[in-house]
Amino acid sequence: MKNKVNRKNDCTVHFMVNQQEMDEINRRFNQTSYRTKREFYRDSILKNKIISIDLDGKIGNELRKLSSMISRNSNNINQITKIANNMNHVDREALKFFERCIKEEAQLILNIREMITNHIINEAFL
Repeated sequence: MKNKVNRKNDCTVHFMVNQQEMDEINRRFNQTSYRTKREFYRDSILKNKIISIDLDGKIGNELRKLSSMISRNSNNINQITKIANNMNHVDREALKFFERCIKEEAQLILNIREMITNHIINEAFL
């Protein structure tokens, strides 16, 4: 009959990594003052805040909208630059349009930033 050993830590955690991941884990461990990898693993997992953002929700929709807007505006910048180089001047209306686009992008970035900040704050109080 086996004798049961009384321990505080009686659960085992086991996971596999590839060689590249193991090299990175070892590199990070060697940069710390931890005496054992067990302490390093436990603190790395339990003491770090993990933030999860649902990219299928409102924040994801806003990020996709921003990505599309940036792509369109980049195309507009290229067109304005090409015209300016060919004609040696830039149309004021084109510049005003471009300025409006940049302001819309900036506002969208601020909105996304606020949503993410609110999400992080809400997660912290759960």
